[in-house]
Amino acid sequence: GQVAFSIKAHRSMTHERVASKSDYNEFLEALRPLRESGTLAAVLAQFPYSFQQVQENRSYVKSLAEALGPPLVVEFRRRDWAVDPILAWLRSNRLGFVCVDEPPIEGLMPKMAAATGTPGYVRFHGRNAEKWYRHDRAEQRYDYRYAPKELAEWVPRIRRIEHKVGKMMVFFNNHFQGKAVESAKIMERLLAMEAAGQLKDVPEDY
Repeated sequence: GQVAFSIKAHRSMTHERVASKSDYNEFLEALRPLRESGTLAAVLAQFPYSFQQVQENRSYVKSLAEALGPPLVVEFRRRDWAVDPILAWLRSNRLGFVCVDEPPIEGLMPKMAAATGTPGYVRFHGRNAEKWYRHDRAEQRYDYRYAPKELAEWVPRIRRIEHKVGKMMVFFNNHFQGKAVESAKIMERLLAMEAAGQLKDVPEDY
């Protein structure tokens, strides 16, 4: 298939929210070759846990979407965004919802599969609850080796999203010591097994 890219919006647009008009213009100019070549699949706007689901922040998301243009997918880290009215709001604004797999910590986003725009989008951050908030270096948060059975949980969810929107992107952010590459290869194998009707008993390990 055709090569496609997803570009992450700069943290000045999502975390600090202090980006200037010139910052946006430079970012859009950097995206222009991808847009012109048809290889820009999505721009990812990942917001921090502190970004609460309130009117001011909903307005900010909408203004960000207007500034960057489609296709924009939005990742929330806070559970209060994981409600049906927000999914409906994202659909009405042609914004994609980023599904996440992360530790089962109170307040974080649940492992929900939802499609609000194209492409469908899933990010695997690992399930390292112990190091999520308590770590010496930020990258230790993403130190996690997924078991095949854990990844297999997502295969039917990924297929459901794909069926709804047609285009699907799956990313692994459990990048500590290259574990994301290992996870991506396992997921690729699981999806191939599912397509062949062989995904019944998933081994504990490969």
